[in-house]
Amino acid sequence: RELSGEALSLAEAKGKCVAVALVDEGSNLLYFERSPCAPLGSIETSIQKAKASALFRKPTSDFVAAIKSGRLGIL
Repeated sequence: RELSGEALSLAEAKGKCVAVALVDEGSNLLYFERSPCAPLGSIETSIQKAKASALFRKPTSDFVAAIKSGRLGIL
């Protein structure tokens, strides 16, 4: 939770609106917090991104890179 607090503090200092979701290895939600200015759609998006990252054991940026390189089967 300290890490999520740091993420929110850093985002706030940079004027960013974020939603932070932390999950365990089994993709169970452990913690969630959203900046008041973050859109409501960011709630489910951040939770699903955290779950995908945990289940596939890779950052979600890897999925973005795969899609950009034409590997659309990942969708």
